[in-house]
Amino acid sequence: MGISMNGPPVWGLRTVRNKKSEEERSPKGLEEGEKGLSCSQNLFESRGKQEDHCQIDHPNPGPDASLSCSEVVTLAVFGQWNRFPSEQAFYRYAQGHLKGAFPSLPDRTQFNRLQRRSRDSIVKFGLHLMEALHGQACLYELLDSSGVPTADAKRREAGWLPGQADIGWSNRMGWYEGFHLLVSINPDGLITGFGFSSASTHNHRLAETFFAARAQPIPQLPSC
Repeated sequence: MGISMNGPPVWGLRTVRNKKSEEERSPKGLEEGEKGLSCSQNLFESRGKQEDHCQIDHPNPGPDASLSCSEVVTLAVFGQWNRFPSEQAFYRYAQGHLKGAFPSLPDRTQFNRLQRRSRDSIVKFGLHLMEALHGQACLYELLDSSGVPTADAKRREAGWLPGQADIGWSNRMGWYEGFHLLVSINPDGLITGFGFSSASTHNHRLAETFFAARAQPIPQLPSC
């Protein structure tokens, strides 16, 4: 068992809210969204020479990506910070209000592919963001876990990511096939570390690995 990073992390906790469309949002909400976007761009640029550390993985030959890696990372972070109720809601907002900042904004399916290909850069920026905001400079942190389903546990076929995902129990979902996610946050709600393993891994084993990686950092587990 180990903690791995197979997908983009989320660095702030979402607040539960009513699912309103962008047209129903108040001008104040739109104003806060624009400030969040500027903050995301400024934080990313503050890394210095970000393009040297930001690359989009191209597994297959084809035309160049419509967005640069820095644009993908900025939109990925902004989509989480502004507490949109869904990915569709975020992208409707982006297409309606952010075309001026991102004139080559593609359709949502292409953007999702770009996000997946920029996984490593998004993870690196998330870790940088936590350090820049002094996320671990607090008296205590909260630790919680959740199930992340990747397939229907009742299906007979191997499913997605066979050999990595398996079947486990969640109080929220019951039996499910997927992963077991562990997240630590500070009192302000900033995620300070994360990791996940197969769904069947017990909370204690996952937490022990997490604490061990905190006590003695190793390159293979940077997200702890």
